[in-house]
Amino acid sequence: MKRLEYLDKLKGISIILVVFCHYTLLSDKTILGNIIMLIAWGAVPCFFISSGVVMHSATEIKWNKYFVRLLRTYIVLCVWKIIYLLVAMKYMQISFSKMQLVNYTFFFGNIENVKTDVLWFMNAYILVILFYPISFSLFQQYEKDKKIILFVLFTLFISGILVNTGNLCSDILSGFLGISKVNLVFLEQLSPFGNYKNMLFYFILGGILGKESIRIQNVINKNRKTRFIPYIVFVAGIISLLLLKYYQTKSFCWKRIYLDNGYAWCSTVILSIGLFLVIFCYTNEKKTSIWAFVGKNTMGIYYLHYPLLGYLSSCYIWKNLIKYNSCILNIIKTIIIVGICLIVTLLVKRNRVLKYLVG
Repeated sequence: MKRLEYLDKLKGISIILVVFCHYTLLSDKTILGNIIMLIAWGAVPCFFISSGVVMHSATEIKWNKYFVRLLRTYIVLCVWKIIYLLVAMKYMQISFSKMQLVNYTFFFGNIENVKTDVLWFMNAYILVILFYPISFSLFQQYEKDKKIILFVLFTLFISGILVNTGNLCSDILSGFLGISKVNLVFLEQLSPFGNYKNMLFYFILGGILGKESIRIQNVINKNRKTRFIPYIVFVAGIISLLLLKYYQTKSFCWKRIYLDNGYAWCSTVILSIGLFLVIFCYTNEKKTSIWAFVGKNTMGIYYLHYPLLGYLSSCYIWKNLIKYNSCILNIIKTIIIVGICLIVTLLVKRNRVLKYLVG
């Protein structure tokens, strides 16, 4: 399948936002930095939306390639976990047993003081690959099986997204009306996919957006008023997440507080769809942008940036930079780290074996 410029651009912008929100050098009082951090919550699901578009556009599953891809993804993850461990051992004391090492490397375990938080993404992606043959069979007869697909999407939405928003509404109503709070956590049992059901939701959503792309374009390009729909959805997502963050922290400032359950809010879904629509509707497929160039190398940047930032954060210079925390400083950090990771990724891709570690 030919690469889609808008998906590369979407992934490029998303990975830059990801680097922006890790090891931040933001002032506690920054409002702009807080808004960018909130946009990053909507950017991460766009990777799964992009995968959903591409993978559900295939006309067949070549099972040998499918199993190779699944195995390679798992092996690459194991290799990177070793790399993360080795890097962490360079700047801090880490102890572990042989059994802990085996569990950490091969069974999605953890070792104390080794920061592998970012690798949750690959755990979720492996789940998506495992589920893919089922969703692929449904999308092959999209018009015929649309109701089933929407039912699967709805079930994932209820169990993976709506629980948080429903509990928030229950909190607000119970405080306002003086009634008992209704806990909707039981709805999570509707899906058997654990902590990653929300990412599976975005993956299926991506497949639907891909299949409906022509209809979406026709609606948005219908007249001048409808052309603003992508921006309205995007801004609505930002505002609703900003209000949610204010509800959780009583401030519109960053305050070094991450949004609780950031990927599992209705507001995040709105923001992700808005970001997708803006890039989808206003990308010129004939022109390659720097964003798309970065987007073609997101996997390398994703794996590399976290241990690199972890190491730099232990350095003397970094500890002095914290005195000057600001949104501008964090933007500069992001540009430098993305640039370094991009160069390393391009160099590694020249090797026939090592290239699989970054792509």
